[in-house]
Amino acid sequence: MANHIELDPPDQPTAARRADALVWICEAVLGESGSTEAPSAPPARIVVHADYDLLTGANPAGRGHLEDGPALSTNRLRGLGCDATIKTLIERDGVPLASGREKPAVPPDMKFRVRNRDGICRYPGCAIPATRCEAHHIHHWFDGGPTKDWNILSLCSHHHDRHHDGEFEIHRTPEGDLRFVGRDGTEVGTVTGGHWNRPRNRAGP
Repeated sequence: MANHIELDPPDQPTAARRADALVWICEAVLGESGSTEAPSAPPARIVVHADYDLLTGANPAGRGHLEDGPALSTNRLRGLGCDATIKTLIERDGVPLASGREKPAVPPDMKFRVRNRDGICRYPGCAIPATRCEAHHIHHWFDGGPTKDWNILSLCSHHHDRHHDGEFEIHRTPEGDLRFVGRDGTEVGTVTGGHWNRPRNRAGP
């Protein structure tokens, strides 16, 4: 019997690119059939189960988890949550009480505007078209970040995953540009244009 050898994708770049292309084609067909736009991967669908007492604060140790799946790291959840379809099910003692409507984390019209604005994956040096990218919250909505055009960035799935894995950080400048900084503190590059300028609250009434 021949030995099965696990090859690291970087050792077979051509095969890795072919596999990535096949995955993209499948995702594109499943996610955008009948669309007149360029195809893109369908967003993740996250079902969150939460005890009613956990939401009210009566029981901080209450149960909260994803439906039908293994435990995921916080970083992975954040990555999926950037561009997900979200539905909340409220339960008490495992019995469903109410469910919220499904809604996309980033509305389709906003995603359309952001893709047209960005053009490509905004990681410095990446040329993946924005139509094949995911919508990334620069200040994550888990942490109170708003879902606004100026807080959304187009990142290909590779660089989106690497960011949530902690390989690099994205810093917003006062001018609304973005600095990409590696894990070691080295600046990878800067994206300019001022599109990500955080609006300032006006003083007074």
